Amino acid sequence: MLPSNQLTVRNPRVCEAAKLRQKKFRRQTGRILIEGARLVADALAAGAAVKELFSTSAFRRSDHGKVLCVCSRCPCMLITPQAAAKLSDTRTPQGLFAVVELTTASFDAARWAAGECPSVRTDGHFPAPLVLLADSIADPGNLGTMIRSAAALGASGVVASGDSCDVLNPKTVRATMGAIFRLPVVADVALPAAIDTLKAGGLRIIAAVPRRGKAPWELDLRGATALLIGSEAAGLPSSAMKLADARVTVPMPGGTESLNAAATAAALLYEAARQRAGVT
Repeated sequence: MLPSNQLTVRNPRVCEAAKLRQKKFRRQTGRILIEGARLVADALAAGAAVKELFSTSAFRRSDHGKVLCVCSRCPCMLITPQAAAKLSDTRTPQGLFAVVELTTASFDAARWAAGECPSVRTDGHFPAPLVLLADSIADPGNLGTMIRSAAALGASGVVASGDSCDVLNPKTVRATMGAIFRLPVVADVALPAAIDTLKAGGLRIIAAVPRRGKAPWELDLRGATALLIGSEAAGLPSSAMKLADARVTVPMPGGTESLNAAATAAALLYEAARQRAGVT
């Protein structure tokens, strides 16, 4: 017999949380469902609006559970293992879930141009904006990794075109490793409109191409810059290429035909960070 305080698979709160695995419910509510100790801890540390916590009794007794379930800003509700399986989209759920208010950022060209999207540095100075513009990235893991790299390497934000996968997809969110809570991410913007908006904000568009572009270190990435990365399958559309201010190619002396979108983004973001740090 189950303890009376454990919520089952049929509990209304569990059912409502489970619906957040579907895109339409995430959009309707402005909330997402996340799972796992690391991601929940990242959300709490970033000050995200955690509205509900669900935990199995086994997780509650663990070292992570004793900290997270006690230190969170909202009550942690016990759920049965079956309810945990209903909420999870992983093979081996840890037994911790959170409902978090999270929507994509607004796209205000003036703010991006002023460099006001990243956190203020300790000296109070805003760096020149550096935006990652991701077009038609279909794989959630790749898009999440791109967001993670952008956050790690000091980007101002990420813009995902309307043809990219859902940035609030559970797999995308998990791949960001918490960066989704710390970095502005704009979604569902048509690529031409995104380019026009960024250009209106004074950003230079640098398009990544598989060949015949300049090497990253041959371009000045210290100013207001948007790095445009296309899908591995189709690359960037010719219309977008015509709007770009410059083209860049990551050299591959090892002879590999191409890098995936996430690896390309990381390489270019690193070069931009290197230049901005004044490293020679």
